[in-house]
Amino acid sequence: MQGKSRPILVGLIGLITILAAVLILAVAAAALFSDTIVELVEVDLEVLDWVGYGGFILGFVTLIIGIAIWRGWTIAWYIAVVLYAFGVIGSLASIIMLALDGADMAVVVAPFIVPLIIGILILYYLFRPKVKTFFGVGGGV
Repeated sequence: MQGKSRPILVGLIGLITILAAVLILAVAAAALFSDTIVELVEVDLEVLDWVGYGGFILGFVTLIIGIAIWRGWTIAWYIAVVLYAFGVIGSLASIIMLALDGADMAVVVAPFIVPLIIGILILYYLFRPKVKTFFGVGGGV
């Protein structure tokens, strides 16, 4: 990262992603190694194992993405753009489906409109010239 100045929000996004990975890994470990969860949730042990294994995979992938964002790896920019674009599209699709179904807009606001706005803002930020330069993506100034 010599010569590259990390934008503050990029650092924050990287740190939040790393913290999310740690949380996912902790939940996965709890799912695999805690008999208490089986008693509390009354779930089949095999299902809990799958949650744990899937959680470990998701946690490690999230950790790698967080480190990549923190370090400014070019691939991290592309991954973030794709994931946030899918999030925005998913939120839009959910809003449209709920609206066509006649759902009360109060039901739609928190779970879909807020993430939609956050996703759009992060996508906008990722396309800022200084951020693109930090990640080494073409078109940065």
